[in-house]
Amino acid sequence: MQRTLIWGLPTRLFHWSLALSFAGARLTSDGDQWRATHVFLGYLMLGLVGFRVLWGFAGSHFSHFASLYFGPKEARTI
Repeated sequence: MQRTLIWGLPTRLFHWSLALSFAGARLTSDGDQWRATHVFLGYLMLGLVGFRVLWGFAGSHFSHFASLYFGPKEARTI
């Protein structure tokens, strides 16, 4: 049985990078000695979200926002 990967490599790298950056920012949130790392991880997350927004319009079929099951209107009713 062959696995079918729906999300492309850039999307999967985005998700893992965002999760690891968030965890790292949480771990470095206490104390002044880790402030530079904490700030860097925050900017990295901002850049990753910016990439994902662009990739949602320019990426592969399954990365497009139009391929989501429901839109913002439907999400608000849930």
